[in-house]
Amino acid sequence: MTSIRTGVCKGVMHAVLCRPEQRNSLTSEMFSLLCEALDRAAKETTVKVLMLSGAGSNFTAGADPEDLQLQHPRREAESIDIVFLSKFAAFPKPVVAAVEGWALGVGTRMLLHCDVVYVAEDARLAPSFDKVRRTGTVNHVLPAADVLYYAAQQAERLARQP
Repeated sequence: MTSIRTGVCKGVMHAVLCRPEQRNSLTSEMFSLLCEALDRAAKETTVKVLMLSGAGSNFTAGADPEDLQLQHPRREAESIDIVFLSKFAAFPKPVVAAVEGWALGVGTRMLLHCDVVYVAEDARLAPSFDKVRRTGTVNHVLPAADVLYYAAQQAERLARQP
């Protein structure tokens, strides 16, 4: 199984973080695959919206510290996580996020670059920087059983708009 699963349906590219046994913590390979997905979604005219979610019961536990330590021991300016966040911030199409469970560290930072964020009522967001109170990051809180369906419906509605 690939660590990032993508597919396009009704104008929406779904990108799913797929490491549920590690709470979808992001490896350097996953950051690279996300960069590729962003490039593909930006270029494909059939893709109108990008939707992010996590497999299992978590969005992401953030960057996998063991993997990134091995890949980038000195935290170079051009490390893959920084490259991804730069690409993500500049992404030209709307981004919808469906958040269940944890969104830690870089997972919370990703949400700051999304246009619309739907979270399960039991979701936990924890940035890696200073404690942040109300940032306007979340658009709607939903029952956990409804968040993925609702976010997908809203992403498809957004994709139908000019």
